[in-house]
Amino acid sequence: MSSLNLNYFLVNKLSIIISILALAGWLIYGQINSSPTQTEEFVQKNYSTFYKYKGEPKLHHRAGDYEKLDIKSIYANRIANYKENSQKLSSIIQFMSGMLIVGLLMLFFRPKSLQLPVVSINIPDTLLYLAVPIGLVYLWLQFGLMLNSGIDSRLALQHMTELLEFNEETNESVSYFYSNANNFSDNGIIDTWCNYYYKVFKEGDINEGHEWLGIFGLFGIYGVFIALIFSVTLLLIAEFKLIKKVNGIWVLYIFCAGMFLLSSGAFIGEFLHAYLFISFVWLLVGILVLIWTIYRRRVYQGSKIST
Repeated sequence: MSSLNLNYFLVNKLSIIISILALAGWLIYGQINSSPTQTEEFVQKNYSTFYKYKGEPKLHHRAGDYEKLDIKSIYANRIANYKENSQKLSSIIQFMSGMLIVGLLMLFFRPKSLQLPVVSINIPDTLLYLAVPIGLVYLWLQFGLMLNSGIDSRLALQHMTELLEFNEETNESVSYFYSNANNFSDNGIIDTWCNYYYKVFKEGDINEGHEWLGIFGLFGIYGVFIALIFSVTLLLIAEFKLIKKVNGIWVLYIFCAGMFLLSSGAFIGEFLHAYLFISFVWLLVGILVLIWTIYRRRVYQGSKIST
C-alpha cells in the first residue's frame, strides 16, 4: 500500500478515534453532571419567571428591579421573531441537504467538475473539495444558533401563553386544542425537540402518540442527518488529500473537526439533558466513517488485483 493511501486511511482512522473520544467524553460528562430531573430543572431555571409573576403584567428585569411591561406586545414580538427564526432554520436545513447531496455524489463518483445548470459554469473539483466542507461547517454552526434560538423562543412562548390564557376563576389554563400554543408548531426539528424533551403537546393521548414520533424523528431522522453532515465533511477532506496529494489539507481537517467538537460541547453546555442525543450523533459518525473506510479499502485492493 502506497504512503498516500496509507495516509488516507490514517485520516479516516483519526476521524473514528475522534468520534469514539467525543462519544465517551459526552457520555461521561452527561452522566456525571445530569440528574433524573434535569429537563425539569432546565425549564425551571430558565423560564420560572413566567410562573413566578403569573397574572401580573410584570417580568423580572436582569438588573434585579421590576418594570411594568406590556406582555401582549412582548408576546406578539416574540411570536414574530420565532416565526422568522423557524423559517431561517428551515432554509438552512434545505441548504445543508443540498450540499450534503453534493458531498455524497463527490464521495461516490469523484467528478472532475460540477456544472451549474442555469449559468453553465463548471466548478472544478478542487474548489468543490474545499467549498463543500467549509460550507457544511458554516451551515452547521448557523443551524445550531437558529435551533438554540428556536427552542428558547418556543419554550418562552409556551409559558407566556399559559400566563396570558390563565383563568384565575377556574385556576386553569386553556386546553391545548384551543390554545394559541397550538400555532407554534413548525412541523420540523423544533417540534420534534420540544416534544421529546419538554412534552409541549400536553393533551393526554396526544402526548403519548407524539412520544414515539419524537424518538424516531429526533434520533432516527435528525440524528442521522447531523451524523451525515459530520462524517461527509471529514471524509471529503480525506478524499481531497488522496486525490490532490495536498499535505496542507490537515489545516482544514483540524478546523472542521475542531468546530464540530466545540459546537457539540457548547450545545451540551446549553442543553445538558441532550447529551445522549449528541453522543448518538458521534456514535453514528464513527460507524459511517468505518463503513466508508472498509468500502474504500476493498475498492483499492480490488483495483490492485485488476491491474
